[in-house]
Amino acid sequence: MSDATPNTTADVLSRVDRAWTSLEGTVGRLSPAQLTELRDPAGWAVKDHLMHVAVWEDAFVARLEGRPFGAKQIVFSQLLVAPASLR
Repeated sequence: MSDATPNTTADVLSRVDRAWTSLEGTVGRLSPAQLTELRDPAGWAVKDHLMHVAVWEDAFVARLEGRPFGAKQIVFSQLLVAPASLR
């Protein structure tokens, strides 16, 4: 992948498509155990990094569409830490 700054929308979309294809290929070769058990020094598993990428992608798309971003992340985080009475 070239490090040159993309000049057109088509260049950006092409770069994004190549990056997703690469990521999907890499993740697709991992076992379920590797997705959950491999940890980086901060304690994040592969699945945690994938969720991080997904949330950032949602925020990016929301910004492009002119809609507020953060609402989905708040809902997701509330699901993770919801009191037992709400689960």
